[in-house]
Amino acid sequence: MNPAHSQIADYVAKAFGAGKAVTKTHRHEEQKVAVDIMCVEECPDEGITSASTIGLSDAVMREEDGEEFPVRLELCAAFPTSAPEFPSILAQLSYLVKKTGQLLAPGTLVENAISELFPDATVPHAYLTTPFPWGEDNLESLTVMGKTIAWLCVIPVSEKERIFLEEKGDEALEDALEDGEVDIYDLERESSV
Repeated sequence: MNPAHSQIADYVAKAFGAGKAVTKTHRHEEQKVAVDIMCVEECPDEGITSASTIGLSDAVMREEDGEEFPVRLELCAAFPTSAPEFPSILAQLSYLVKKTGQLLAPGTLVENAISELFPDATVPHAYLTTPFPWGEDNLESLTVMGKTIAWLCVIPVSEKERIFLEEKGDEALEDALEDGEVDIYDLERESSV
């Protein structure tokens, strides 16, 4: 692991707290792209695993005008330990950024990112927001070797929630998820709207 990736991994391990961190490389053979993903079981709760990309921040994201976005990205998520394939969703989103330079920001929705790996999920889409399952002071922006790195948390959302986001905006969706006290780790949950 290169020095920048080691710093990111140390930061993520500290944010995730207790637990043994295991890092695995996910490869997309057709596109010749790879990303490392660190997982820690029993975090932030029993039966839940936390994951973060390590090194996605090497990729440049581009604004609509083609200019380089000044912040680099890492992705994180918390998911049921019984769904060990979930980190592959982070890998798929990473490949999207690495191959296209697509700008992912808070409030972004990637359609069918969940259902590609979990076809029976009632929450087929990936919504990206600021990290929150690990506490408000964890996974804040980090500067490594002159690059500012921010994390976005992947939250699975339903088709009704996707439409609601489109119509009402990201703040309204996040309020609905919070007010509905939805279990964001449940891939077969009811929609909050």
